[in-house]
Amino acid sequence: MVLFGFAGEISKIALEMVSRAERRSENFLAFVKDLHYLSSLRTEGIERKRKVSISKILKETIEKINPSIEERKIILNTNIPGNDIMIDADPEAMEKLFFNLIQNAVNYTLPGGKVELLIKETHEDETIASGEKKEE
Repeated sequence: MVLFGFAGEISKIALEMVSRAERRSENFLAFVKDLHYLSSLRTEGIERKRKVSISKILKETIEKINPSIEERKIILNTNIPGNDIMIDADPEAMEKLFFNLIQNAVNYTLPGGKVELLIKETHEDETIASGEKKEE
């Protein structure tokens, strides 16, 4: 309501702060919904695991998020191996996980900043890391 002017005229700074609070609330709501979804899978005993390609899911997720990356002029550096890294997982849950991880990195990186995404396969497990790259 405040964003649409129903509370009267507000300053540009106040508008920006309310907009930021709204975005964070939406992100938090999405996170809670994801937790609820994952919890319901456990409760129902649904087993949706199968062999999935982490590389493929990440590339598809980046394509979906790319408009926000471009809009915020963020540089996304990726290190995704060419060979498929396969894991046993629920593909839908992995997609949601990666989407939230990357979207949060984009949302909380200053416009014009850099985000790095790395996948590293070891003999024991796979590691996926994301973070904002600080310029020094």
